Amino acid sequence: MNINIEVLGDDIARRITVEGLDGEIFLFKRENVDALAKTNVISQMPMCYILYHDYFDRSINNNEVYIGQTDTGMVRIKSHDRDKDNWNKGLIIFYEKPSYDVIFRLESDLIQFAKFSLKYLVSNVKNENRGHVCDCQGDKYKSFLGKIQSVLSAVNIDIFDRNSDGAFIYKEHPNLKAFLTKPSLPYEIKILAGSYAEKNRLGSTTSLFEKYGVNTD
Repeated sequence: MNINIEVLGDDIARRITVEGLDGEIFLFKRENVDALAKTNVISQMPMCYILYHDYFDRSINNNEVYIGQTDTGMVRIKSHDRDKDNWNKGLIIFYEKPSYDVIFRLESDLIQFAKFSLKYLVSNVKNENRGHVCDCQGDKYKSFLGKIQSVLSAVNIDIFDRNSDGAFIYKEHPNLKAFLTKPSLPYEIKILAGSYAEKNRLGSTTSLFEKYGVNTD
């Protein structure tokens, strides 16, 4: 997979493209929102965006990620810059043949990916059946979705990479319904009955529970 990264202006943003991606990704820093808006490279077409922190420290700002969609381009991003805390990086994702149905579907799928990564406090969670992709675009959309995950992982943006080596240390994570009750060895975690965490042992980390002596009673 050959990934092309184009630096825009004085590193205002980076345009990420891949042959066969059927879309493009823009990566930008929060401090460059106004400068990016002035370039007019972000069109007012249906798009998805992701606002996140680029560090892996769950003790800071709940390690929140926000995934949304808009057709107002940077107008929407600038409103989040004014009103939303807990992010310092942003991604904008365009699909080759944008439509409201497809972008709603993409937003919903990306939210589910972020939830299943077991890393973030995912805000703006919506009905996972939101949006629709017609049969004529089904295969192309699935390919696009898979490549988005692969491309972001390849450029060290790990929002959708599954966390399987440290899931148990969450202090508080509504997606898991699990809480760290003792932050030192041996760790102790409270897991709510019937939760995703109980059913999946915090993302199949059973061996880690045994290795670190985690008490899950």
